[in-house]
Amino acid sequence: MTYPANPADRSPKGDHNRRLSLGLDTDDFAQAAGISVEDLHEYETTAPDHKFRTDVAERVGRALESLERSETGLVDNGPIPPSESAYDGLTEPEQPFGRAQPSICPVSLEPATLLASNAEYREYRCPTCGTFRISQVALTLAGDDPEVLREALSVARHVTSAGEVPFVSNVSG
Repeated sequence: MTYPANPADRSPKGDHNRRLSLGLDTDDFAQAAGISVEDLHEYETTAPDHKFRTDVAERVGRALESLERSETGLVDNGPIPPSESAYDGLTEPEQPFGRAQPSICPVSLEPATLLASNAEYREYRCPTCGTFRISQVALTLAGDDPEVLREALSVARHVTSAGEVPFVSNVSG
């Protein structure tokens, strides 16, 4: 049984944030929940004072609870305090943000590692591109055009100081 027991009492925005913390895109999550991407989008964008389909809410709740039992959420709670001995000697860019997972680099379209994901950005380690961060805004604006991201990453590398992780905050297109 999901919590809350009555699917009409669910919070679509809260469920959206739970999905994001798992690092799941809409396609993968919709498939896991057994609903269409359109139904998921409609549910997650429901305003707090509006009604939503309870059958979709029930499926979303069941999928979230199942996935949360088997996955570790990707949560960025900031730098790890220096007093934690397991991380002594690490510089900030090397400190983990959550559980790294296999992914595809949005720039090179090659296998990569997703190091961090939150509402603001994603951090990748790619054999071709190296380690970089890219904002959710830049990913959205670039759409399916890796060339736009390639150019933006080149600019970010140019303005980033040595030892820092390049950050693509926006794209021009």
